[in-house]
Amino acid sequence: MRSLPGWLEPITLPMPATLGAVNAYVVRGPRGVGIVDTGMDDVNSRAELEAGLDRLGLAMGDIDIVVGTHYHPDHCGLGRTLQLAGARVLMSEQDAESLAMFFAHPEADRERATFHGKHEVPEQFADRVTSMFPFFRSLQERFEPDGFLSDREVVDMGGVGLEVIHTPGHTRGHVCLARRDDKVVLTGDHLIPGEATHVSMREEAQGTDPLGRFLESLERVGELDGFTGCGGHGAPMGDVSERADQVIRHHRARIERVRGVLGDRPRTAYDLALEAMGPRNKVFARWLAMSQTLGYLEHLVALGRAIQVEQPGTIAFRAAAADG
Repeated sequence: MRSLPGWLEPITLPMPATLGAVNAYVVRGPRGVGIVDTGMDDVNSRAELEAGLDRLGLAMGDIDIVVGTHYHPDHCGLGRTLQLAGARVLMSEQDAESLAMFFAHPEADRERATFHGKHEVPEQFADRVTSMFPFFRSLQERFEPDGFLSDREVVDMGGVGLEVIHTPGHTRGHVCLARRDDKVVLTGDHLIPGEATHVSMREEAQGTDPLGRFLESLERVGELDGFTGCGGHGAPMGDVSERADQVIRHHRARIERVRGVLGDRPRTAYDLALEAMGPRNKVFARWLAMSQTLGYLEHLVALGRAIQVEQPGTIAFRAAAADG
């Protein structure tokens, strides 16, 4: 694999849960310093970011600009700290809205656990998932970005220009950042090694076919043939075009698996997820599996291969007869 260009320095930061570690990328140009993603608002993550910057001869106050690939806490959790240290923080407008919603309405956490109250889940399952959202909120500082990113704009990070590529799917406003001269792209959670990225089904994404948007985004990034991918987690990827194709094939196979468990009788997404994705020991893993299944079901509805059925107090799904 090609070595990373001299202007790019990854710092790996610990996480208290899930993927274990997240990558922040220091961009050091001739006129200043930027960083792509920040890690969580967590004592260990904060200390490791400061230590990583120190190893590069830098401090928090040396960072002029911060770009968040998306609004999740492991990627923009320290946005406010860096603002107070003097940095300008940028992210997409869509994800800024999602971040604001998450903080403004903690009373909606139970609705979040049941996918905005539209999907039937067991009571104990809803209770457990609801109790997790305050923890996630504690790992993220509340802040408003200083500006919004637009697709195809070039962000100047200390004299290094990075092209914004809007890649919705994992979140509505997820972005990647490409440097075409060096054939490098920072992919956030859009593409990571070893994992197939989870597609968001938060309340603001429901009804928009986020999986369909994600597949389109993967095809767009797949056009970056020969580019090294620097993901939000894990080691650099040798060729993002090959990795994008792998993830597309993974999700298309999962789409067919979900379609295969649909029948003539309407069933809830929770039941379908258990059959299509298999059991998950951890409650939040089951919630993520249901979220992913909802993404597949919405996409099948958009393709005319499944039918969404409104039932008292919930939504269910069955196969479309023409696809049988």
